[in-house]
Amino acid sequence: MDNQDILNFTNLPLCEGCFMGSNIYKIPFPKANQTTSNDVLELIYLDVCDPMQTTSLEGAKYFTLFINDFFQYFFVYHLKYKSN
Repeated sequence: MDNQDILNFTNLPLCEGCFMGSNIYKIPFPKANQTTSNDVLELIYLDVCDPMQTTSLEGAKYFTLFINDFFQYFFVYHLKYKSN
């Protein structure tokens, strides 16, 4: 196989593992307006961001994101240290 064949993807052999793995993305996501909770504060999602390159005006390098599943309302809490 020469360099021209590498640039022309139609001449490359089919990788069965890659082909089988490409079907994973076809699973549909739930609709954005569907909730899985039936009451306020029944289900809360939480995520902590890795340190940001730029600190906030108050010196925060991290933030925590809280999402209320019932209302789809979110709140961001800024943290100076991840141990807080």
